[in-house]
Amino acid sequence: MGRAYFNGASIAHYISYADGNRRYKWANGTITRFLYDGDQEIMETGSSWTDVLRRYVRLPGSVDEPFLMFDYTLPAGDQERWAHQNRLG
Repeated sequence: MGRAYFNGASIAHYISYADGNRRYKWANGTITRFLYDGDQEIMETGSSWTDVLRRYVRLPGSVDEPFLMFDYTLPAGDQERWAHQNRLG
C-alpha cells in the first residue's frame, strides 16, 4: 500500500498489485478503481464498476502515455483531453 502526502498529512492511500500497477485509490472516503489491459491502464471507475470516471485510448504499440483521455467527471463538451508531444517528446 502506498500513500500520497500534502504538507505532511496523508491525503490518499493506494493499493498496487505485484506487477506494480496501481489498482485502487482511497481518498476522502471515495474509492477509485484502475482497470488494465495487460500493462496499459484503460479505465478508472468509482466504487461501482459501472461508474466510469475516465477512459484512456492509446495508439497501437504505445508504451507509457495515452494520446486521448475521456474524463466523464467534467461537464459535457469538455471531456476530451488530447496529448500533444512537443520537440522533447
